Amino acid sequence: MAYKVYDPAYLNGLHKPLTEEELSQYRKLKNVYFQKTPYKSEWLRKICDQDGTTQFRIKYFGEIQPSYPYLIVGKNFNSKIEEEEYEPPRVIAENADTGNEILLFDLALHGYNAIFCSEYVEFKDVERKPTQRIVDKSENDLFEVFVSIYYNIDFDQEFGDEVDEDGNIEMYDGKVNFETAKTNSFDWIHIHLKNGQNKWLEIIDFELA
Repeated sequence: MAYKVYDPAYLNGLHKPLTEEELSQYRKLKNVYFQKTPYKSEWLRKICDQDGTTQFRIKYFGEIQPSYPYLIVGKNFNSKIEEEEYEPPRVIAENADTGNEILLFDLALHGYNAIFCSEYVEFKDVERKPTQRIVDKSENDLFEVFVSIYYNIDFDQEFGDEVDEDGNIEMYDGKVNFETAKTNSFDWIHIHLKNGQNKWLEIIDFELA
């Protein structure tokens, strides 16, 4: 079944297509989901700030998963103390020249479960300020950012009957535009970085439905 691929509203105007060389490199990454299958449901772009910048510092709220050197998970993911509550991760790209910040991913705001299932709703308005930075083994802290998003959900079939005449749908925190909600309700997201030595790092890999 072919699913519609949307352009995520929260990244509107902040991306551009990959070059043929970048696309070829990306497809060779070992842990890109659906690597050997068609990419019909995938939205894949390179992050670009409004001033044309494609090099960013990456800041995050959360932790690094122990088994993977750069993979970001939520805070207290690794905790063995029952009283410490898991807090969803938040990742931003910071323009090193201007300080402008681009929200790359927030588990409390993005994805099917967060939007249509109210998962982590209690963290939606919690600041969770990203204060930690990604620095690779060569001490690089500037990266190009590549976001891969999958849409494998038929939103119209599931929720079409709930949309009112104004194109809105009632959600847990009020009415929202159905078309906008669909664009941000992807079911899988990968974020990869590339440093100046052409080395790739994966920092986000979340199934969201």
